[in-house]
Amino acid sequence: MKTLFKILSCGLLLAATLPASAQWEPRYTVAWQPFYAINGTARFDFEARIKERKWLQASLFAHAVTNKEDEEWVFLSGGEDLSRLRGMGLGLAYKYFFHRWFYGSAGITYNNYRVRYTDDVIRSYREDGLTFHEYLTDQEVQQHFDKFSTSWTIGLQSTLRHVFFVDLFVGLGYAYSFYDEAKKPYDDGPFSFGHCGLFPTGGLRFGFAF
Repeated sequence: MKTLFKILSCGLLLAATLPASAQWEPRYTVAWQPFYAINGTARFDFEARIKERKWLQASLFAHAVTNKEDEEWVFLSGGEDLSRLRGMGLGLAYKYFFHRWFYGSAGITYNNYRVRYTDDVIRSYREDGLTFHEYLTDQEVQQHFDKFSTSWTIGLQSTLRHVFFVDLFVGLGYAYSFYDEAKKPYDDGPFSFGHCGLFPTGGLRFGFAF
């Protein structure tokens, strides 16, 4: 956690002090958000300027984690065990620059998570016209989440040598998840798979403008 705060502090300092040019107006950017790697997620952003001060941002997410010993996992699992995670996601956002380095943004995101975990289950089956229930231990269970979210953020973005840029942003979002309620909900925190409601958002992006 201390390392995370150090990185955020450095990012804020860079975003506030790096030189920006009023004459240089890039048309596109590509960026990577390193903090998503904490949850086994790779996120890449592509932006295009549509008008003066107005940009559109498209985001691509890839989720991949394997825990061989079912260890507890931070944030997305809400403290619950899981053995495997796979998934993909897409996002779209609109950005407006009030100043050449200060902006506001609103966006929507969809993520699909396919989670595997080990649990005790009851399996029902019919035989000779009767229904039987069998209790099974240490069975692999699969849970799917379709998670939709919106977010509103403000940020500082500044460039270095007309190529490299740093973007620090904070904001608030709202999420809603669809999943099988008979299985683990993974809803024990604002960032967990099954969370429905408000959540804080923020991050640090590094990228290139051209």
